[in-house]
Amino acid sequence: MPNNFVIFKPKDVVAGYFYWVDQVDYHIFFAVADCTGHGVPGAIISVICNNSLNRSVNEFGLVKPADIPDKTRELVISEFSKSEQLVRDGMDIALCMLDTQNKGQLHFSGANNPIWIKRAEEIVEIRGDRQPVGNYENQHPFTNHTVSLTPGDTI
Repeated sequence: MPNNFVIFKPKDVVAGYFYWVDQVDYHIFFAVADCTGHGVPGAIISVICNNSLNRSVNEFGLVKPADIPDKTRELVISEFSKSEQLVRDGMDIALCMLDTQNKGQLHFSGANNPIWIKRAEEIVEIRGDRQPVGNYENQHPFTNHTVSLTPGDTI
């Protein structure tokens, strides 16, 4: 992914938000996430969610963005079930997968977060599902969106 950068200016040194990048074969994954909580509690949730994303892709071999938050939710809930109390923490995420074999194909799935694509003179918004990755009453499978990118698009 040439011509890319990350601006990461967290409010606190220890926080509940993170960015995530991984590559498996010709699939490049990138995401921004915000976990429940602030400071140390948020950071602990971030570690659990980050680890679950890694496992979803690297251990379970998932590549479809909608399948990754579904599996991540399962892993996060399993981890939280070890607590004696009901834990309703989780994360909001915008997760993209760029398929380098099919140039111009971007796949997206979101949990309460959208992506924006700046294209020429317009901004295209693709909304995520209205649910977090975590324990939630009205859980449903996440939606996968596929977008054809054009030269000059900025995500």
